[in-house]
Amino acid sequence: MSIEQLMKIFSGLAVPVIGFLGVYIAWKQWRTAAYRYKMDLFEKRFGVYEAILDFIMSIRGGGKISDQSLALFKERTLATRFLFDDEVADYVAEIRSRAIDIQTYSQETKGMDAGDEKIALQRKSSESRKWLYYQIDEKQLNQRFQKYLSLNH
Repeated sequence: MSIEQLMKIFSGLAVPVIGFLGVYIAWKQWRTAAYRYKMDLFEKRFGVYEAILDFIMSIRGGGKISDQSLALFKERTLATRFLFDDEVADYVAEIRSRAIDIQTYSQETKGMDAGDEKIALQRKSSESRKWLYYQIDEKQLNQRFQKYLSLNH
């Protein structure tokens, strides 16, 4: 076989080989971009999860719910509707609503004389607190977020 024949064979093979390499590189870039997207989404979702956990733990630790802590919670969970389905977004809204209820009941009972109305408000506050604590103690929070924080999906 002459050099000219070898050159023809190699030049004929060069195009498919280069094409294959191009496809392989494009596929690897696509996988890298998909992985990066998944990691970015995970970080944002984990931020919401962490905000909820921090918020409930602050209520559990300090007991009081300030306007500042509610505003911070709202700020840290603002993107929930864009990162999760409606079920999780409604769940986060329920957590905030329960916290606002606790804050409202606490403010309403200040200076209130002991009586049935005060006891009823304190009971409602206690029920909302129990519900919030239950989210952590019984791993409700983890169960709701598990499918979104798993890196296998």
